[in-house]
Amino acid sequence: MENYFAHVVIIGGGASGLVCGIACAGKDSKRKIMILEKEQRVGKKLLATGNGRCNLTNLNASLTNYHGSFKKGVEYLIGEIPPKDVLDFFEKIGLAWKEDEEGRVYPYSNQASSVLDVLRLALDRLGVEEKCGCAVKSVRKNGKYFNVECDGFTVKAENVVVCTGGKASQKLGSDGSGLKFLKELGHTVMPLYPSLVPVSVKNPYMKSLKGIRCFGRVTLSDERGQKLREETGEIQFSEKALSGICVFNLSSMASKTKNPRIYLNLFPEWDFTSLVDMLFQRKKIFADNNLEEFFTGLINKRIGFVILKDVLGKNLSQKIKELSKDDIKRIANILIKWEFVCVPNMDFSSAQVTKGGIKGDEIDPFTMESKKVKGLYICGEAVDVDGDCGGYNLQFAFSSGILAGRTV
Repeated sequence: MENYFAHVVIIGGGASGLVCGIACAGKDSKRKIMILEKEQRVGKKLLATGNGRCNLTNLNASLTNYHGSFKKGVEYLIGEIPPKDVLDFFEKIGLAWKEDEEGRVYPYSNQASSVLDVLRLALDRLGVEEKCGCAVKSVRKNGKYFNVECDGFTVKAENVVVCTGGKASQKLGSDGSGLKFLKELGHTVMPLYPSLVPVSVKNPYMKSLKGIRCFGRVTLSDERGQKLREETGEIQFSEKALSGICVFNLSSMASKTKNPRIYLNLFPEWDFTSLVDMLFQRKKIFADNNLEEFFTGLINKRIGFVILKDVLGKNLSQKIKELSKDDIKRIANILIKWEFVCVPNMDFSSAQVTKGGIKGDEIDPFTMESKKVKGLYICGEAVDVDGDCGGYNLQFAFSSGILAGRTV
């Protein structure tokens, strides 16, 4: 078995690991820095982010966009390495970027490969060694050194930075293995849940709604009807699930809530009384038309058909003028509070992010160093932090990696 030495070993060649290597080498070019990646190339998950565009960060990032037990660390990072500083970091290694109207930032090329290319070029210039196809089997500390064991070789290291991610997108390399050896080193792993993932629902009408996109407000409630979180945006229907950014942002909370419900409000700008009045006005306008025309010019007709025919049991060939006052009120109630029962979903394969990870109070918020093992640093998705959809998770991955690289 071969033996190597490195001043710093970075386990995981993802977003946080790559920027950590650059920041670390930029601090002292004489140190030997090695990145160990179990996949055949680094940055595999990074290439898939933002639908292949790589949503680098969000200029509106604030503490409210993050969840988990590392709040103190997130608060420090937002002040110390805010989105603007992350973008400065990328500009210095050659990446051009552009901002959209909601503060999301993408590479100017609109290609995630541009981000990975400039990171790899910077690592090469700085002499950071990449070793791919190297799954770490164990990490142990003997005295002041770590022994990092891989297939066929061992690395003796002064410092170790764990950037292995969680369990989201397992086909891209995140399988939770890094959390396993962190637990063996004495750390607490908070329960893992899929986050930023479609929410599976139990509703007999989903097949008829498949493929529809509409605007609305989504509310997550528990079995007692207590509102847990609310988001507004585009809602997408598939045969078995609801998705869209607004639904993604509810997903991590839904996965750990007992018997959750999602309520859709397709008219969030209207109150119940105003909506009822508007529907009565439509009844007058379309009085002699068949019921199938009732929602013409208002909402997606397929949604209307499901509400009228399937939910209320109406015959679409009857005349609109036959709708009763009670019918109108029932329609209005569905339009502003359409209930969908959530189905437990622990499928990490379609999740963008993992909720859970190493407990926040076991990590120094000002350095990312473990409070339990000196010389061990933990960054990115391995930490119990999950952000909203829109660049917030990469912002944390980059800022935590940069901070660890500057301090290790």
